[in-house]
Order: sequence, then C-alpha cells, then structure tokens
Amino acid sequence: MKPPHQQQLPHQHRHQHLSINDKIIPSDEIYDSSRLISSIDGNKRIYCFKHENHTIQIKSKRKKRYVIEGSYWSVRKISYNIRKAALVLPERVVKRVLRRAFDVWETQSPLKFVYKPRGKADIEILFAKGAHGDGEPFDGKGRILAHAFFPRYGGDVHFDASENWIPNKYGHGLDLYAVAVHEIGHALGLKHSQESSAIMAPFYQSYTGERLHLHQDDIQALKRLYGHGESLESNEGLKNLPWNEQWNSPPNICESFHLDAITTLSNGTIIAFYGEYFYMYNKNYFDFNFPQRIDEYWNGVEGDLDAVITDSDGDSYFFKSDRYWLINSKGNVYPGYPRRISTGLIDMPKNIDAGFVWRYDDNAYFFKNDKYWRYSTSGMPEGFPKKISSIFPHLRRPPHKIDAALTLPNGDAFLFSGDHYYKLLPNKFIASPGYPRRTSNFWFNCRKNGYRPKMIENKRLIF
Repeated sequence: MKPPHQQQLPHQHRHQHLSINDKIIPSDEIYDSSRLISSIDGNKRIYCFKHENHTIQIKSKRKKRYVIEGSYWSVRKISYNIRKAALVLPERVVKRVLRRAFDVWETQSPLKFVYKPRGKADIEILFAKGAHGDGEPFDGKGRILAHAFFPRYGGDVHFDASENWIPNKYGHGLDLYAVAVHEIGHALGLKHSQESSAIMAPFYQSYTGERLHLHQDDIQALKRLYGHGESLESNEGLKNLPWNEQWNSPPNICESFHLDAITTLSNGTIIAFYGEYFYMYNKNYFDFNFPQRIDEYWNGVEGDLDAVITDSDGDSYFFKSDRYWLINSKGNVYPGYPRRISTGLIDMPKNIDAGFVWRYDDNAYFFKNDKYWRYSTSGMPEGFPKKISSIFPHLRRPPHKIDAALTLPNGDAFLFSGDHYYKLLPNKFIASPGYPRRTSNFWFNCRKNGYRPKMIENKRLIF
C-alpha cells in the first residue's frame, strides 16, 4: 500500500517483465467466450472460467452476487438451431437434451425458446472439433469442453465434439445437459456469480433429481435483464432495481467528441473515460456502443474525471477537482480515499487536465491549461512548468490544452486534445510529424451515424 502522506507518483521500469497473470491480453479476449474446464474428481466438479485474471477485476460492495455482462436479447422469442449433433450423440437425443436445458431458463422468465431446424437462428449450437471458425479452437479431449458468447457477440454455444458427451448425469462421460444449462446462461447475458449454489457459479457440483433448477441468484439476474412482463415496455422488474438513483441515457461520444481521461491498466487493458462512463478498447477500436458506468466498477469513484494515471505497481490515480482516489490493480479503492491533492501530493494543483507516465524517463507528467510539468516529490523541478506549445514546434496552431494522455504497453505515448491526438517521439518530449489525427475516427471508429448505446425502457443502461 502507498504511504499515507505525500506519495511518490510512478517511476515505471522501462523493461517490465510480465508474468502469465500480467500478460497483455489480445483485444479479442476482452469479451471472450466462457470456457468449461474438465476437472472431474470424486465430486464430479467441472470448473468454468473466462480469462478472469486478465479482464478488469473490480469487486463491488453491493450485496447482490450475480453479474450481468452488458448485453441482452431485445426480443422475447429466441430461436435456436443445432449443427453437427451427430458427432457426439444421435441428433434426436441432443435435441431432447438441449430442449430440457432451455426449459430451465424459460420457466423462470418471459423468454420463449423455439427450435428452428432450417435457416438462420438467434442462437446457433454447434458441435465441432479443433478450429471451427470463431478464433477459439477446441483442444481435443479434456480441458476446454465448451464456450458460449454473450448476446452482443451472437449468443452462440459451441461444444467440443471430441469429448465423451452423455445425455444426463448417469454413466461415464460429461453431462451435456448440465453443461448446456450453464452455457445458455452466458448466451443470455449472465456472467459468473459469486453465489456458489447458483447455476452461474464458476463451478457446479452434481445435482439431485432429474432436473436442474435456477437458484434465486440466477433468477434475480434474469429479472434484471428481462423482467417479468412480455415486453421491455412492461418490464417492471427493471424499473424497481435496488438503487435509489435513476441513471440517464449514456451520451453518444461521437456526437461531440472529446475525452476526459485515458489510461492503460496494469494488465494492458486500455480504458477511456467520458462523463459518467468509461469505454474499453476492443480489438481495433473502443466500443462506443456499450459505455459502462464508472461508479458501477469503481465503488465510490465519481464520474467527470480530470485525469487517470496508472503506475508500475498497477495502482491507478483517479483525479477530480481537488481530490484523487488511489485504486489497486484489482480495482479496489484503498482505505482513506478520496484524499485532497494538497495533502497527498507535493506541489500539485487541483483541477488538472491530464497525466501519464512517459516511458523514456519513467516519470509522471501532468498538464493544466497551457502548461505541463514533471512530477517530483522534491517539488516543481527546475525549468518547469513549460508551455504546452513547446511540444509542437512544427505546428503553427498547436493545441491550447491537453485533455488526456496515454502510454501503451509498448511505450508509445499519445496526447489528446479535443477530437485530435498526437504521438510523442520515443526519445524527445515533442510530437511526431504526421499528426494530429482524428481520435473519433482512429480510436472510436465514429464514421457511421445513428449508433446509440442499447437502452431499456426506463433509460437505464444494463451492465
């Protein structure tokens, strides 16, 4: 934990060695499929994981245990089809097993699942071996048994055809019914629950009787997503959520583009902040269609941030006005925060505009109005603050202020001002030639009109 007073802001190690738990995740794994891991012992447990060491791990202090991913089906009648079932069991047997699995969810929700033997269906259930076209190849018998994608990524469910599937819990093999019930939960938008008895727990144990039943935790997650009624408009369950505030519709960042802050977390995930929301970098762009609330992930942290900076320990500093929060690599706020900037940091003004660690000299730099400076625990270094215009000697009209700053895991550094961004030279605090470029185009792909976040009737975004 950081010292309680006058903390030293980050000195990053230029050549940082990454362990397997720290590895930079490919962006297409940020919203990866859930995977079941076979670890059959005397209790016949099957463990399930979803790259949870690499995505944002932020523990909420809310009492609810279920977790929902952020997307959901906007229709009540959801069709499904089955491909290549004969690779594992007779097709009629697979159809019967999967019908029973869908029934577990249908009986506790307004959803209706309809088998569609031909044509395109909402949920495609596939049995396949090895590589099968989704970038998530199966590994043969054992270990990875199945994976399912959340609704925003199609909601499909894939099973490894190399496994020894059986239609129920009796006999020697893997219970297709039990695995399917869990994976269908992911296809509906549910993530893993902290309730050990829930269907959506990261593991499950053998069940009594012939059927699985949803735990109350699973039911509450379903109600949060789909409510009780027959349509979103009549969805009282979503209106009566146990929070006392009513959230407004997320802004469309592409309509009037600028960033409040941007940072790279210790695991390599890039996060951009705008108003009350943040965006995760996904593959080639930030996913502006699915902003997520800052206070939903960082308990007690307010939106409309001034700057965010992450140090070599994986701790992040969230600045707003005259206060800052210190947050560890797991997303938990350290005790005693927020704290006044004037009491926790040396020679630091309030209401800063941006900050980042420049990999070249491993020092933290901050920006406010038309000035910038290097942070030092000994006070303002000689020669600082400097004019921001000195960073842009090749521009006739340099930016007057910097809104956000970012260092990537490879050391590349960027400055953001309005809808433009600039790349710094690797060994000089000067912007590279060939800039500025449009942030909204190159980072957020704001080229198409009409995109809005998916909303429910009462204007609250589902997470």
